[in-house]
Amino acid sequence: MRAFVDRSLAEFGRIDVLVNNAGVGLTGIVADLDPKALGRVFDVNVLGALHATQAVIPTMRTQRRGHIVNISSILGKVSVPQTAGYAATKFALQAISDGLRIEEAPYGIAVSVICPGSTETDFRANEVRGGSLLVAERPRVGAVSADKVAAQIVRAIESQPREVITSGFGKLLNVLDSAAPALLDRILARTYHKRRPERPAGTS
Repeated sequence: MRAFVDRSLAEFGRIDVLVNNAGVGLTGIVADLDPKALGRVFDVNVLGALHATQAVIPTMRTQRRGHIVNISSILGKVSVPQTAGYAATKFALQAISDGLRIEEAPYGIAVSVICPGSTETDFRANEVRGGSLLVAERPRVGAVSADKVAAQIVRAIESQPREVITSGFGKLLNVLDSAAPALLDRILARTYHKRRPERPAGTS
């Protein structure tokens, strides 16, 4: 990261925006989640963003201006079954962002968190399998195109909001988690613990 910063400064003379977008998914229920798999995902999703942020801050402080954009997830605000390990990395990124925002404000450095919902990419196909699953194909509601999310990130770079939830479904999930958490628990329980019809006696 420091070498990348040096090359950027050599070419452009300054660094105005850092977008921490690198991330990897993780699936598996908590009861048998592989700690090593979780550690690998933390390395990318949390420590990767931390290393990049620490590499650009000295330059942004000197400039007295800069904008760090951390790409989180709606799962960084609301954890759901069999993605709790991944959600933990995004909750951690949210915490780092919130602390960083206040710490660097005197230097003119803004911090925004973007929380996409389901996005039409190959992200799920490349997730790390870290444990057993409740459902083979978890629900994918309100998926939006990567281009739409990218456009929202660009607008966030221009306006420097504290946080952006990119999908309507994500906003609904966040509201339910805040206003009616017990109701959200029931909805998630029905989704991930689907009752299978009992077979009549004498059938196999």
